[in-house]
Amino acid sequence: MDLVMSLISQTTLAKTSLHLRAGIAAAGVCVLCGLIGPTNINAATVYWDIDGSTAGAGGGSAPSGTWATNNGNGNRNWSSNTGGTVSGASWTNGDTANFSAGTNATGNYTVTTSGTVQVGGIQVVEGAPTVSGALTINSGSTIDVATGSTLTFSSSITATNFTASGGGIIAFGVAESFGTVGLSGNTTLSLTGTSTITTLNITSDSVIDFAGSTSNLTVTNLNISSGVTLTLLNYGGTDSFTATNFNVNGVPIATGSTTTNISFSGFSGAVMYNSGGSITLPVPEPATYGALFLGFSVAGFFLRRRPRCAA
Repeated sequence: MDLVMSLISQTTLAKTSLHLRAGIAAAGVCVLCGLIGPTNINAATVYWDIDGSTAGAGGGSAPSGTWATNNGNGNRNWSSNTGGTVSGASWTNGDTANFSAGTNATGNYTVTTSGTVQVGGIQVVEGAPTVSGALTINSGSTIDVATGSTLTFSSSITATNFTASGGGIIAFGVAESFGTVGLSGNTTLSLTGTSTITTLNITSDSVIDFAGSTSNLTVTNLNISSGVTLTLLNYGGTDSFTATNFNVNGVPIATGSTTTNISFSGFSGAVMYNSGGSITLPVPEPATYGALFLGFSVAGFFLRRRPRCAA
């Protein structure tokens, strides 16, 4: 009996070892195929810090500097410590960038990328940093900007799939082209020029600001959750907003109908036009224009009446 049990145990161990080796081999194949495994398996959150181990981000309220993977002098601007009290290092591609270490970076400042910089996420907890230069945002990343803060991209960035959240403002200084964008948490996307988004998912009340002199947005798939409102700011004049497929809670809006899921801030009587699942927003009439028109109409009426009274 002992001999039988020993043989069974050895057989079980052999099978387990075989399955383990097979699993490891399969995982290796998946990694090689790009199915699993992030670009940086040791990705971490690091904090913008231009003054080494001195507490805070350095540079007073405006710690401008270079964002680079090169470890040369002047490029070691990232700290592993939230307070910025350890020596800084150069950037490691795939990490999450937090602006900034400490609590002093409350002003406007510019972070200039150098070389190939790739980020696994961005957090802005205070101040208004502007990222200048080429930047790649990894697929699935989150850009989280705290309420009261603004993150500006003054150059074109590469991003196929990201989520914007945090309640702050994410401003694009040039026209952009994105794959899938998630928008939530009363976050604002501020646009300039003609931008395109393949799929725009609005999961909680959010804002799109057509802040540029002419801002156009074309969306292939616009998806808004039930009970959620997308507010459009500064929309008028030569601006345009078009979506090929418009769905609320997964249901296409009926042909010729209107929706309350999109509103125009500062305008009254705006109508959402829909046709066959696609939408094109007209330029709505400002409430002030309506008031002026009414005022001119009343004045014209009395002016027309005056000659008759004199006669």
